[in-house]
Amino acid sequence: MKHFARSVQEQQAGLFMPRVAKLDKHKYAAYIDTRIDHLWSMDLQGQPVRICKKRKSAEKAALALLAEAMRQYEGQAKGQ
Repeated sequence: MKHFARSVQEQQAGLFMPRVAKLDKHKYAAYIDTRIDHLWSMDLQGQPVRICKKRKSAEKAALALLAEAMRQYEGQAKGQ
């Protein structure tokens, strides 16, 4: 959990933010938010959401989604 919190703090100045939301007693959703000016938006256009049974696995999934989104963003930036 410390690793997740540190990653969130590092990303607050960045373009993407990993998030974990509790859905039910044993269900957590892992997703990423995208920065739009000074606001954050849950952008589901091509960004998957992972459903996990444990919070710790949801945090890992959110970080994996973040890494994937960063790779896609860097690939698009290089292609332009």
